[in-house]
Amino acid sequence: MASHSASLASGESWRSSLYPENWQPGHMDSQGRFLHDFSYAGYHRGEVSIPDIDENIINVAQKPYYADPSGKKDSTRAIQAALDHAARTGGGVVFMPAGTYRVSIDEGKNSVLDIRGSKTILRGGGADKTFLFLDGYKMRGKTIIDIRSTEMKAWPEKAPRSASNAKRGMIVSPMAQDIHLPAKVLPVEDASLFNVGDGVLARIDLTQRFIDEHGMAGEWLPEEAGFRIVAFIRTIMAVDKENNTLTMDIPTRYPMLMADNARVEKLRGRLVSEVGLEDFSIGMRQHPGPGLGELDHLNAGTVGYDASNSCAILVENAENCWIRRVNSYRPSVNNDNIHTLSNGIRLRRCRLITIEDCQWRFPQYRGGSGDGYPYYMMGQDCLIQNCLAEAGRHNYSFGTAQCSGNVVFGCLAKDGLLASDFHMWLSPANLVDGTTCDGDYFEAKFRPWGKWGGNPMHGITTTQSVFWNLKGERYGEPVFVFHEYGERKRPQVLVQSEQYGAGYIIGTRGSACKVDAGENEFVEGAGKGDSLAPRSLYLDQRKRRLGR
Repeated sequence: MASHSASLASGESWRSSLYPENWQPGHMDSQGRFLHDFSYAGYHRGEVSIPDIDENIINVAQKPYYADPSGKKDSTRAIQAALDHAARTGGGVVFMPAGTYRVSIDEGKNSVLDIRGSKTILRGGGADKTFLFLDGYKMRGKTIIDIRSTEMKAWPEKAPRSASNAKRGMIVSPMAQDIHLPAKVLPVEDASLFNVGDGVLARIDLTQRFIDEHGMAGEWLPEEAGFRIVAFIRTIMAVDKENNTLTMDIPTRYPMLMADNARVEKLRGRLVSEVGLEDFSIGMRQHPGPGLGELDHLNAGTVGYDASNSCAILVENAENCWIRRVNSYRPSVNNDNIHTLSNGIRLRRCRLITIEDCQWRFPQYRGGSGDGYPYYMMGQDCLIQNCLAEAGRHNYSFGTAQCSGNVVFGCLAKDGLLASDFHMWLSPANLVDGTTCDGDYFEAKFRPWGKWGGNPMHGITTTQSVFWNLKGERYGEPVFVFHEYGERKRPQVLVQSEQYGAGYIIGTRGSACKVDAGENEFVEGAGKGDSLAPRSLYLDQRKRRLGR
């Protein structure tokens, strides 16, 4: 483990050697180590506040919808009709007054409620007043609230490097040179194909060269690219046709090499935007059957099978949306302290989403197929702040190579079954900042798991990610029972990190603040986070960029 902390007098403040008072993006030390600029995370890159909208209010309990706040009648169709009306008419606030709204899923559907139109907000009367109750437990692979664009065509896993391909409806320009460091200005072969405001994907392929370089030969295969492709969703801010450059709204987060077919593709369709969820709670009926084991997601008729890969909220093909003051709760019909069947909030192929002041607790199934995660991030430049996760399998989890630039700030991770973690397939450059662990810890290291059902090994999980000023209240139990595998040992640490290339652990504090890091990790100020300046990397970087 490499440590770079200078000795400090008691109470004396200190700064990271990678973050001096005159820090600017691109600052490096003599060994080429640097911190990404994470200030772009969240709704509209943190440049505007989430709006409080008080017009176009659609009350679901009134004519013509008549949703039932007593919970006696099923309100699924009434709420969906109001959401559809808002989407058709250019947006609106679908308001659920105080009460309990019982919903259910129709056979053959993958979601209970769909939000497909921009500027559509689903609002309750308060997280302690308005309750959305899922009356059913056969939810395998299904979602309660599904937010996504209907105009967005599937992202291509592979595409030709030619400048355009009209037959496939694609506009593509190869990169004109390698990009090794974070960059907003991308040199391309033909900038004239693009316009200001275009949504694009700056991406590479999962080539054998890339696989070999990252030590995953024989485990990751080029023909099984999927979410293992490093790709950045961006908006074009400027086009220089003379010099063939495109200026993006957010820097890239990982090298883009011509040897890996680096290119810029125009998105086919629009991302849904300005969608909000706010001020209500979601609970699910407890599954009455047996089967909470690690592999019960494979056994029909069990809790694990019926709950596997379900989630309360899914956001996909979206940007500039928010979820605030939306919690889980225990429905009164549940015999045990169970809030959800499996997952809470999942972000996938989306960007610039803010989740704030939310509390997600007590999933019923926490088995081995991606189940029981309160917050699962597979998006880009998203912000989770002032949130609570409790008793999840992994309370906060980052996954896939398309997960980058995300920030978990000022949150609490409590009593996770396993670590809050970087989970699979090289999620580059994410930040955990000012977050507290109470019976939990964060893990960022190689994972030899995931090889079942044809899936590839998780392998290297992250690189260039930063843990800044984490606080440990207490370690979890050193020995615990892990499903049918019996007793397992939990490391008595706050952060366990051995990232690909290098990772950064700067400032830890509290009574449970130990760090376990690989020899290439940058560790600074372990146990001295109380005097770290600035207290928050994210807030300070945002202040520097925006000048406020």
